[in-house]
Amino acid sequence: MIASDIAGRLRLRSRVLRDERELDVAAEKLADTPGVSRVTGNGRTGSLLIEYDPLVVTRDALVEASGLPATESRAGKASATATAARGQHMRIAKQGMLASLGALVLFALAGRERQHAAAGVAFLALNAYHVYTYRRRVLK
Repeated sequence: MIASDIAGRLRLRSRVLRDERELDVAAEKLADTPGVSRVTGNGRTGSLLIEYDPLVVTRDALVEASGLPATESRAGKASATATAARGQHMRIAKQGMLASLGALVLFALAGRERQHAAAGVAFLALNAYHVYTYRRRVLK
């Protein structure tokens, strides 16, 4: 639920906040809390950014005032773990594409046909994985 916590700045995330009505209710509750200077909500990401005075109100009091569940379900944690793993895979794929593209160019300049072709195949395979992973975004 707590995405980031810096003194005076707290970000809460929850799937509940993707519903605009729930987001507005939580934002109003927090805005009425003493010590809170600003509340910014984002329904698309399901997050609330709360700027507050840590000398007046505590982090735990803000979480309680939001009216949101204190913890996400296990499914939410599993989903977050899967998303983090996919992000790591994408970073590796992008680095691999960059490295294979560099090798492709170097082998072409050096006149090494077999290595050039192998680097091209590696680039195409990594690119296919990348496009497959982002297929839902590409097809929209």
